[in-house]
Amino acid sequence: MLDDLGYQAIAADNLDAALSTLSHQAIDVAIIDLAMPDVSGLNVGLELQRQQPGLPIVYCSGYPDLIEKPSKHMNDSLLLSKPFFSQELSAKLEAMLRTSRLLDSDAAPNPRGLNQYRSAP
Repeated sequence: MLDDLGYQAIAADNLDAALSTLSHQAIDVAIIDLAMPDVSGLNVGLELQRQQPGLPIVYCSGYPDLIEKPSKHMNDSLLLSKPFFSQELSAKLEAMLRTSRLLDSDAAPNPRGLNQYRSAP
């Protein structure tokens, strides 16, 4: 879905794979399912934000109770209930990335280099 929207997506099947990716490159946003078999999606998000402070996160779930009772640790993260339409995800991602870039405009460049995700024109 993300590729179809013009974004470069990097998939990680588990927390270790996500942390390994993050150790080699910065990412612009993480999309995390709250209900995963081996670890809580919230814990994945917290660890990713520990590694890359300020990382915007979109949490999603097909379980309404996980979406309706957000954790205090989610901060300004976005919550999406599955299923969702690609247009909805695209609009939310663009808004999140725009806000994130505005907030980071005074920040020093990331020494690892920033992997840019751009929406298709």
